[in-house]
Amino acid sequence: MKKQKKYHLRRRGGILVFVAILLPVLLILIAFSINLSWINLCRTRTMIAADAATRAAGRTFALTGDPKQTIAKAREIAKLNTVAGKGIELADSDFIFGQSQRSSATGRYKFTAGVSPSNSMRVSIKRLNSSANGGIDSFIPGTLGKAGFEFEKSSVTTRVDVDIALVLDRSGSMIYASNEAATGYPPKSNLTWKPGDPAPPNSRWLDLAAGANAFLKEMELSALDEYVSLVTYASDVTLDRSVSNSYSQVNDGIGTYTKKFPTGATNIGGGLQSGLNSLGTGAARASASKVIILMTDGKLNAPSGAPLPLTVAKSASEKGVVIFTVTFADEADQALMKNVASVGGGQHFHASTGASLKTVLLDIVRMLPTVLTE
Repeated sequence: MKKQKKYHLRRRGGILVFVAILLPVLLILIAFSINLSWINLCRTRTMIAADAATRAAGRTFALTGDPKQTIAKAREIAKLNTVAGKGIELADSDFIFGQSQRSSATGRYKFTAGVSPSNSMRVSIKRLNSSANGGIDSFIPGTLGKAGFEFEKSSVTTRVDVDIALVLDRSGSMIYASNEAATGYPPKSNLTWKPGDPAPPNSRWLDLAAGANAFLKEMELSALDEYVSLVTYASDVTLDRSVSNSYSQVNDGIGTYTKKFPTGATNIGGGLQSGLNSLGTGAARASASKVIILMTDGKLNAPSGAPLPLTVAKSASEKGVVIFTVTFADEADQALMKNVASVGGGQHFHASTGASLKTVLLDIVRMLPTVLTE
């Protein structure tokens, strides 16, 4: 019994020695894990700060083209994003303007500093011992033989050239007023109107023409380089203007129907296919982002054999073309157009009046691509 008792005492003593040896090692591993988590958190926060500041700056750069306003916006947003509890201060040297280009619509952008005219800006977020923000202290100092850590993250924002296909509905229902049901012929609001006459007063087409004119004027003010094609559709489909940066020609194309308006069915798929085709031929730029803005006031009513809108939308998506859809007047098929926009990677908007249609088109202008390219 005495020998067995001594054996148990020796065993307990051995465990205590083992624990005494491993406890410091365990504490070091815990400290290492905490510091590693702290490093990853700070790295993530640095990346978020860089991307947020660059995105905000990029949007300002796209709308204004003014480097001073762009830098001011980046500094404002950087201060709001803290790394290790400290807002980021950006120095003049943290901003580099240059040019980003790509060889195709699906290729990667390559940034070259100092090239003019500038379409890109690189923003660097620095937590370095040599920078104004300083380095980052370890969460548990001295654990890894370092007092702290340093991080630097850069992001590049690019004002993307955009080719746009404006695809407009000129079916017979467009002679009705926006608050009038498109039933009966001629419309009660214009009982004397006949095909080939000018678009009647208060008609949906005149509302659309006014909205498109505001849309084109807004693009003229933007620092982006947008090219536009014009497609109109009823039973038939017409490429009225090939893609170019002559907005006056697009307005003239719309004005042709304002002066002499036809009638017809609603071949949405055919119009969408022609718009997609217009972005792949002629003056369309291989490196530009491609966008279709598809508008209708009614329901699909196409000739036999016409392309299906969702089939065309899928084809557009596979080619990297984004589709925005706009329904005008409450009788429009919003469900279909929402699906087309969803398949096409864009958004759907609805307008019930001429004023709201103009607002929607201006909102789309402001959503045109400005992207982080690195």
